[in-house]
Amino acid sequence: MIKFLFLARRAPGLTRKAAQAHLRDVHGPMVVLPPADAGAMPAYYAQNHVIDGAYPAGDTPHGIERDLVTELQFDSMAAMQAAVTTPYYLENLRPDEPRFVHDPSVVRLNVVPRMIVSGPRTCAKLFILVSRTLDRDEQDWDTVRHHLVAAMQAWDGVVALTENAVAMPPQGPRFVDSVFEAWLDDHQAAMVAASQARRLLAIAGIDRDRSLILVAEELTEERLRGLLRERTEGPS
Repeated sequence: MIKFLFLARRAPGLTRKAAQAHLRDVHGPMVVLPPADAGAMPAYYAQNHVIDGAYPAGDTPHGIERDLVTELQFDSMAAMQAAVTTPYYLENLRPDEPRFVHDPSVVRLNVVPRMIVSGPRTCAKLFILVSRTLDRDEQDWDTVRHHLVAAMQAWDGVVALTENAVAMPPQGPRFVDSVFEAWLDDHQAAMVAASQARRLLAIAGIDRDRSLILVAEELTEERLRGLLRERTEGPS
C-alpha cells in the first residue's frame, strides 16, 4: 500500500472555514461517491481539517499556516498513476482543486506508516511533523525517534498512534523526516497533547525551524459518506 499526505493552504480569498467546507461538501463527495465509470480511484481517502497549529518563525515553506491535510492511499504506484490520469480526475477532480487550495504551496509527502498504538481513528487528531538536524546520522535519529515515541505513548487520551517515515522525494531534500499521527479521545485532549508536543521539539537532534504541529478534525471516507447520507436522507 502506498500512502501520501498532502499539506495545503487555503486558496487566496477564502477563509479557512470556506476552504474546509468546499473540501468536505464539494470535493469530498466526488472522491468517496464517484460515478460508476470514474475508473481508477484511491484505495483509501481521508480529510483532516486543521483547527490550530504551531509553526516555525520565518518566511519558509515550514512556516506557512496549513488549513487542510489530505490522506490518499493506493494499492501501488501504478494504481496511483492510473488514478491521476483518468478523464474523471482530469475533468472533474483536478480542476476543482484550485477552487479551495493554493496549489503552489502544497507539500506532497510519500510516507511509509508504522503503527505504534492500535486503536480507532477518532475525529480528534494531532500531527507532529519533525525534521532532524544536519549533524544527526541514521543511528542518532533512531534514538531521537524512540524518545519521541515513548513520550507520545504516555500522553493522556491517546487511542492510536502511527509514525510515518517520509520517503526521499524525486528532487530536493525531504520536507520533514517523520510525521507522527496521534488520535485522541477529544479535541481538548488533542490541544493538551499539542502543548506537550511543542516541548518535545526542544529535544537535541530536532530541527525546530523545519518542524510543525497541527491539531485537526479528521473526516475518514466512512464519516464523509455518513454525512452525505444525512444530507440526502435526513437524520434517522
